[in-house]
Amino acid sequence: MFSGRSSCLRARSLSRCGTERCKRRLRAAGYAKPSSWSTDLAARTVMGFLLSGGFRRYPDIKFVFSHSGGAIPMFAGRFNRLLQATDISKVAPNGLTAEFRKLYYETANANSPPTMAALMKFAPLGQILFGSDHPYVTDSDNMSDLKRCGLSPREMSAILYENAQRLVPQLKA
Repeated sequence: MFSGRSSCLRARSLSRCGTERCKRRLRAAGYAKPSSWSTDLAARTVMGFLLSGGFRRYPDIKFVFSHSGGAIPMFAGRFNRLLQATDISKVAPNGLTAEFRKLYYETANANSPPTMAALMKFAPLGQILFGSDHPYVTDSDNMSDLKRCGLSPREMSAILYENAQRLVPQLKA
């Protein structure tokens, strides 16, 4: 399918539940809003794909994960510790951290100063992209959050457009 192609795939976890039946089930399980579990779901999506060998099967695909990777930056150490007695060399020959650092993360509705501080310590600057989460959160709200992070002009340029242009060269036009 994608093998042998240099492609970009944006993975967005299901943060909005589209059916009333799904919403009722989530509320019955104790979730006030369906979006309250989206960050955990993002982490489960990344770990599930990694441990199933998905990233190794499709090495040419650039995977972009929404919401600053959800809980991945905060749980990365925990995942490393929990898997230290497990042989994951077939799916992560250089370890989990190396696999996480290959991924791209967009900042949609997850770009407050604490979240960005964690993401920028976790992921290389060149792997972070601006995301808006429009129409759920306005572009201006996302921008004002990002501006409060105290990023340098170089970091802002990289996140706002340079990294995206490198990932998708057609955006330079």
